[in-house]
Parts: sequence; C-alpha cells; structure tokens
Amino acid sequence: MKARILVVDDTRIWRNSMKRALQHKYEVDTAASYQEALTLLRSAPPYQVVVTDIGLSGDETNTDGIDLLLDVKALSPTTMTIAVSGRPATVNKESFAQKYQAITYLEREILSKERETFVAWVDQGVMLSRQAKDEQNPAGPQS
Repeated sequence: MKARILVVDDTRIWRNSMKRALQHKYEVDTAASYQEALTLLRSAPPYQVVVTDIGLSGDETNTDGIDLLLDVKALSPTTMTIAVSGRPATVNKESFAQKYQAITYLEREILSKERETFVAWVDQGVMLSRQAKDEQNPAGPQS
C-alpha cells in the first residue's frame, strides 16, 4: 500500500508541482487552505506526511500553516510534517522545525531547483512515520 501524503498550499501551481513530484511514489491529496486540510485530516485514514506552506495566504501575518503544523501533531502523532515557505526565512530553520515539530523547513525554490531533495525529505518523513507507528503499536502491521 502506498504511503499517504497531504500537500497544503494556497498557490495552485506550487500545490500541483509538489503533487507531481510525489505522485509516482505516493498517494497524494491536496488542500488549498487550513480548513480544507483539517477536513481531510479528520475524515481520512492518517497521512504519513503533511507538507504545508507556512503562509497559507498573501497576508504575511497569516499563521494558518503554522497552526496546521501543530494541529497535525495533535490529530495524528505519527504523522510527520514538512514546512515550506516562499518567503525568505526570517528565523533559524532548525529552531523553527524543532519548535513546530516539523522534520524540516524548506524554501519553496527547492521544488524547482532540487526536486530530488524535496522528495528525499518526504521519503524520510514516511520512514519516520512508519517507525513512530511501529513504536506505538509494536505488534501491528505497517501502513
């Protein structure tokens, strides 16, 4: 069974670009907003990885993507998250990732310049998610 990935970005071109990069290996769902992502997270079996834009609107004060990082962990502790941003990083990426429990913080340009790096981070997230699930349910099968 293919691992399930949720890609969340308010910009269709980036959402579709991430989906195309992953769909050959994974079952990929997409959402354009925080609310749409929450609906998918609550109505579907757990995702192994959620990739989200941290600024889910043109408004630079919008925190929906950050809120989503925290909500994912509350809803599904074994789901790994990856933060993506098209804005220049104003914080230390490692500190940000640790604070919001993301496995990494990627700048959006990596999607066009280093697609293999993006896919490798998702691969790592799937592996970590499966390990976390195995630790949570030692006798259960992997999904």
